[in-house]
Amino acid sequence: MENEGKKFYDASGKQMDCIELLKTKGINSIRLRVWVNPTNPYCGTADVIAQAKRAQNLGMKIMIDFHYSDYWADPGHQYKPAAWKNLSFTDLKKALYDYTKKVMQELKDQGTEPTMVQ
Repeated sequence: MENEGKKFYDASGKQMDCIELLKTKGINSIRLRVWVNPTNPYCGTADVIAQAKRAQNLGMKIMIDFHYSDYWADPGHQYKPAAWKNLSFTDLKKALYDYTKKVMQELKDQGTEPTMVQ
């Protein structure tokens, strides 16, 4: 929403950073979903890394929610990432492991290890 130009305001009409506003309302944790190769700039590894830093700077806990898809995933709509579509089961397990490790390592390297992983 921020990238689309949306602005966020407190009850007195003061413009605020979205995550900072949530923090003032008692939100102490952020859930960040991560997709493998999204077609938009949101929810990919780079975006998640940036949002994790932003939340940490406000003292929030971080939860990373791996979707293992290129887009939304839920029990009724779980599609493999396009890059993994034709992998054998053995190669798919390796891709999943390598991807998870890469994202977690990037979070760790910037000092934003999540409190929770889903």
